[in-house]
Amino acid sequence: MTAHPRDPYPESLVRTLPPLPGERLDKHLANLCPEHSRASIQRMITEGSVQVNGQSSHPSYRLKSSDILEMHSPAETPQPVELHPMALNILYEDGSL
Repeated sequence: MTAHPRDPYPESLVRTLPPLPGERLDKHLANLCPEHSRASIQRMITEGSVQVNGQSSHPSYRLKSSDILEMHSPAETPQPVELHPMALNILYEDGSL
């Protein structure tokens, strides 16, 4: 699947979602996508990763029954592990290991 041209996440998943009339856009998406917090959904809406009828919108937008929603959610990326040198007191050392 190809990414949306304005999507900052090239490996994103595109979902087409049916709207519930009168509900806020961010609340609707938070209910449909429990893997994302409402704050992260609001950020995605503000950044343009969510479109209503092919246009950027705002989190408080009230949905209409004719709206077509697209959400480009980021693929999970593993967090880097930081290595730090540390002094260890070795209590026992086996020469065969």
